[in-house]
Amino acid sequence: MHLSRFYTKAKLDLLLCMLAVICLWLMLTASSDPVLPWLKGTSVAGAFEQFSTGNQIVFDLSVGVLSAIGMFYLLVRLPEYERKIRIKRQLNFSYQSFKGSVIQIFVGAIQSSYNTETVNRLMNQREFRDFFKDPYILGQNKWQGVENKMSGFMLRQLALETEVLLNEFQHVLSVIDIRDPDVYSFMKRLSETLYRAKTWPTDYDSTKEIFAFFWTILSGWSFEEGYAESEYILDMIAKL
Repeated sequence: MHLSRFYTKAKLDLLLCMLAVICLWLMLTASSDPVLPWLKGTSVAGAFEQFSTGNQIVFDLSVGVLSAIGMFYLLVRLPEYERKIRIKRQLNFSYQSFKGSVIQIFVGAIQSSYNTETVNRLMNQREFRDFFKDPYILGQNKWQGVENKMSGFMLRQLALETEVLLNEFQHVLSVIDIRDPDVYSFMKRLSETLYRAKTWPTDYDSTKEIFAFFWTILSGWSFEEGYAESEYILDMIAKL
């Protein structure tokens, strides 16, 4: 499974590496220079003896292909890698900013005052779960208290934060060649979910759906695996 995913992501690079190795062998074999000293007398020395004819053509072609591969990595792959690092860093920052903003909204709904230290602590999924599962009033935990205290203004703020994050994910999908099919599928699903989230109506049933969505993201809950130890969205961003 892991080998299959690696091959899917790096198929072109693997093919280019194989081509580079073949061209390097052809270049050394067709070269007019003597066999490398450390190869003399070994079992592989015969593989580097010149061809009976066409050595100059083979040498020139091999050097040309190797030069082209080198230029490809210098002019395409290296800038692409550096751009991907910058975009991943920005996406990670945007996601963390999104979490911090919505946590502030939730905490502010049930507490008249709070500090940034509380918000930063609740960025951790386990801390978030423990905090909002604590009792709020008789018969309610804090998360249920947030649902009951949520106002139309707060819901509009949540929709705004969701739209900002959606724009970031859509930008990433448009500028990065995501070669891992699992990561690409996840990014598409999350973008679709965020798009629906920004247009949720504020009736009772839709509000339940909104809070289920945010609980899934902020607490690490999923129906398939329950509560996760690692943060799935951050894991996917790291794999871009």
